[in-house]
Amino acid sequence: YPRGEELFPYLWNGLDVVCLHRQPVDMVVIDPGNKAPMVAEWQIIETVCRPRWVVLHNINLPNHAGGWIYQYLLDRPKQWRQQALGRYALHPESWTL
Repeated sequence: YPRGEELFPYLWNGLDVVCLHRQPVDMVVIDPGNKAPMVAEWQIIETVCRPRWVVLHNINLPNHAGGWIYQYLLDRPKQWRQQALGRYALHPESWTL
């Protein structure tokens, strides 16, 4: 791995390599954690992978990448449109505290 002075502003990663050979991809599923802003990853997904469908999780949670990506896509109605919106339960019963 390159040391400090040898680092470049951008280095290739696995997502680039897969998408360069498989684009456009049919669908991407984004289920980010709360510590993953996914700015760089989304740029690769959008420009290199060029997905036909995007499935986002955690759009209702504050400070999650799902939320800002969702809003970003909604702000571009000529390029993207929402096909489905919903929720699901992980368990048939409510969680108890």
